Amino acid sequence: MNNQFDQNNLVKESSALYNKVGEEHDADTIDIKEYLGIVIEHKWLIMLITLAALFLGGLFAVFSTRIYSVDALLQIEDKKSAGGLGALGDMAGLMGGGGGSKITAEIEILRSRAIRLETIKKLYLQIEASPKYFPVIGERIFNVFSEKEKGKIAEPWFGASSYAWGGEKIQIDQLNVPKGFDEKRLTLIAGKAGKFILLDPNGIQLLEGAVGQVIDNGKGAVIYVESLVARPETEFIVIHHSVGETLKALNKKLGASEKGKKSGILNVSFSGSDKYKITNILNVIVQEYALQNIVRGSEEAEKSLEFLMKQLPAFKEQVVQSAKNYQEYKIKHGSVHLMMETKGFLENVHLLAQELVKARQERDGYRQRFKDTHPVIIGLSAKIEEIESAQKEMTESAKLLPISQQEILKLEQDLEMKTMLYNRLQNRTQELRITKAATVGNVRVIDFAMIPEEHIKPRTKNILIFSLVVGVMLGVFSAFMMRMFRGGVSDISEIEKKFGITVYASILRSLFFAKFKNKGLLIDIDKNDPAIESIRSLKTTLHFTLMSAKNNIILVTGVSPSIGKSFVSANLGGVLSEGGKTAIVVDADLRRGTIHQLFDSSRADGLTDLIMGSISTDEAVKASKIEGLHYMTTGVLPKNPAELLLHVSFEEKLKILSEKFDYVIIDTPPTLAASDAAVIGRYAGVILFVLKSNTHPMKEIEQGVRKLTQAGIHINGFIMNDVVNVKGSTSNYVYHYDYKNND
Repeated sequence: MNNQFDQNNLVKESSALYNKVGEEHDADTIDIKEYLGIVIEHKWLIMLITLAALFLGGLFAVFSTRIYSVDALLQIEDKKSAGGLGALGDMAGLMGGGGGSKITAEIEILRSRAIRLETIKKLYLQIEASPKYFPVIGERIFNVFSEKEKGKIAEPWFGASSYAWGGEKIQIDQLNVPKGFDEKRLTLIAGKAGKFILLDPNGIQLLEGAVGQVIDNGKGAVIYVESLVARPETEFIVIHHSVGETLKALNKKLGASEKGKKSGILNVSFSGSDKYKITNILNVIVQEYALQNIVRGSEEAEKSLEFLMKQLPAFKEQVVQSAKNYQEYKIKHGSVHLMMETKGFLENVHLLAQELVKARQERDGYRQRFKDTHPVIIGLSAKIEEIESAQKEMTESAKLLPISQQEILKLEQDLEMKTMLYNRLQNRTQELRITKAATVGNVRVIDFAMIPEEHIKPRTKNILIFSLVVGVMLGVFSAFMMRMFRGGVSDISEIEKKFGITVYASILRSLFFAKFKNKGLLIDIDKNDPAIESIRSLKTTLHFTLMSAKNNIILVTGVSPSIGKSFVSANLGGVLSEGGKTAIVVDADLRRGTIHQLFDSSRADGLTDLIMGSISTDEAVKASKIEGLHYMTTGVLPKNPAELLLHVSFEEKLKILSEKFDYVIIDTPPTLAASDAAVIGRYAGVILFVLKSNTHPMKEIEQGVRKLTQAGIHINGFIMNDVVNVKGSTSNYVYHYDYKNND
């Protein structure tokens, strides 16, 4: 007998030594395998949360509003100089000439308020009118039907006729609302034969009318509906936006950038949920920008033309007056003929005047592009000075002519000069008119916007990937949070150190049996299941424990319900009955026992009936399908289980069973739920306390153990049930290893 005790102590000391080494190792390292064990334990929870995240992500991708983007391509050309500047070519920039439009400036012009305001006016963008969709799924259903069944109107789903389900359209070209109604949601309800009513945000009727009519209620509300296609009772959401909000919305959705560095190619984009509307908006913006660019190009000619048109009448009057003066002088003094010398003199004066006018015009043209220090302007200024000097000399020479010749020369010279200037102004006016009509801007539209086929948002693939990652992260997080809040103990060494009681076995989780819970014995279904192998390792330890026990009665209890206590009891009986031994499993949980379910039997004719003497022991004992294994059900559940177990007959029946079978296994209620285990424990030789891995906080275990110890019941060993098998796990490896050595 002492030799047997030494063997048992040797097993305990070896286990304690191994655990001590494990504790020292764990103190310095992070047990990643334990974390992996938590993940594996809650894999179904993680999978469920991941699938839920994928499902929600898929719903979001399917039913969220589609966002489309359109783009147009523009070319911004450099403005070419005319006349002498153009002939200078690349040297113009070095001489102080202008270079052409900056791309940044053009982008700002494109995004300017002036361009956006014109677009708003042309497309009535202050008016937002859209069908009312069924919540969440309605917009997607509407878009799918409208794309597939063009020209048709969908029948309402779920009888919800006030919502638009596909094909409904509305076009409002004029909308005025009372003060304070800007940005407020109005409701337009379609009626029969093109009629409708408009309700304010409070549901009060504002207007009533028909399509194609301007409706005015005389209180600031005016509407003109150009077209309306819908079933009667269909509702539309109508909003009148302020100019400021509409400008902001356009600016937010409008994008422009240069393609490449200094390429002069401008990419303009616009985004929104209505692909037809955004295409139209962008094309109008591009057209308006190109038009205003042409207007800017002809602005100089326009201003010059306006100035000349104002000057022409005055010059014409001067010509008329000069001609009148000339004719009056000739009439007064008779016919005065110019001498040959005077004629030659007059021709020279006329040529000098023409050269002077031409030189001044040419210099004025260059001054618009160059500074006065430019060599070309300096040369022209010198030429002008020479002509003016020659004119002065001619004037002095004219004083030598006879008085009559001087006067007639002066009048004829004045007439010819003013006539020449007037003719030049007329010619210049005609040139400016032609220039204005033929002005071409430096912006060329390469590509207009086209209706997009695919949306840019939501990106289904990215959403699903994101949902998968988030789902896995949330699943793992939930698993660890459950573990943390549950505070369940899984470390065997921690339990042994706390209570000084050896953990006899770690029963691995049976994935197969989880599908057939309470529908049969696992040992009968699969003798080689990891859980059964773990129970076989318990058999070895029990062999030594029973040698020193007062009898062969094994009591199995636990802390709380649903920890696999009955599963351990029934399958332990099956393992102990192997090798020609006999065993009986007694269901002493007279409150909610389930042993009869594992043996596919009924409660009838069980323990309560045996204690009360209504049946014999042979009648209460039932044979199972496994040779050598018997069982006894609870019988009819009594109202006072504890008092019934204190009956003298119960102890007597246990003695009979102990003599009749090699092993008597009693399944009792949890210690925290009832005191029955403490009552029955007085008759048992071995007390096994079942724990479920990662389920019980340490305090809960303490309370369960205390209830037995206070009753004088000594617990021989713990059984850790439902352990997730992670290869190499430091928490459970020792018990698996002991079994293999004893195999």
